[in-house]
Amino acid sequence: LAASSIARALDHLRKEDSDSPMDLAANDVVDILLDLDVPIPKGKRNNATKWTSRSDLSTVSVLSYFDRHAIQRFLRSTDMDVKDTALRMIETATWRARTFPVDKRCCRIELQNGQMFEQGLDARGNPVIYLRNLCLGPWRGDVDATVTAMIHRIDETISAVHEKDPNARITLVILMGRPVEASEYDSSSDDDDDDDDNDDADENEGDESSSEESVDESDPSDLTVGDVNPRVSANETFQLHTSKQVYQQFFTLFAAHYPGCLGVAVVVAGKGKNYYYTTTLRRKTILKKLVPPKILRRKFQFVDTFAEL
Repeated sequence: LAASSIARALDHLRKEDSDSPMDLAANDVVDILLDLDVPIPKGKRNNATKWTSRSDLSTVSVLSYFDRHAIQRFLRSTDMDVKDTALRMIETATWRARTFPVDKRCCRIELQNGQMFEQGLDARGNPVIYLRNLCLGPWRGDVDATVTAMIHRIDETISAVHEKDPNARITLVILMGRPVEASEYDSSSDDDDDDDDNDDADENEGDESSSEESVDESDPSDLTVGDVNPRVSANETFQLHTSKQVYQQFFTLFAAHYPGCLGVAVVVAGKGKNYYYTTTLRRKTILKKLVPPKILRRKFQFVDTFAEL
């Protein structure tokens, strides 16, 4: 009885009044996944609890993690291959059941550093997410915690924007250099180029504004540097807070579980020693090492200064 009621509840994902190839393929995916469940770790809260078929929340329906638009995004990413789409959705449902909600205690420091944050919209009205390559103070080198914090931030943004516009995409801006103040931002690009040549001098200017952005959230673990982070002094210098492993893990997870959600990724060289050097990052071999999914590498663009954004 419980299983049949769940099937009826999830049947809204079907669309019977259309014969378009996309709608027919989406219906086929729903038929394949309708009776499939994925396990949920015991004791883990889950946003899809209303679809669970057992009182102990040990399993949850695969389809509870997706709406009609999400199914279509997965179909586009697989060139309308129904079986491949179903397999990828099962993998994503399993990953989401294991990952969310994120235990922010494991990545509290990374969240406090404000390494990834949302601010503003691009020309198409899509939200812009910034990823800092450099942050104030030393990085503790926890790759898993860093990636978890990044996934937490980006998942919140994508979930919120898809509630308003299911077809919206995000713009990702990767800031390779240190943050700049307003006076620096308004300066000419020639001055920026001159400053870029003096990497050591730029790094010693780490006592400048650590974060011009702020996040208005009630959870202290979500605030940025300078607000509640007791471990970082304003006198610290900007240091590398990423690694090849961080970029590889993050972009691999993003490509697998958020298909069709990235509009464009812009890499900004910026000021200071950024440890990757944009001239090197532009090389396809280096970009391939940092961003394994080919479908994402096509989205990358490169600029030298903030003024070019």
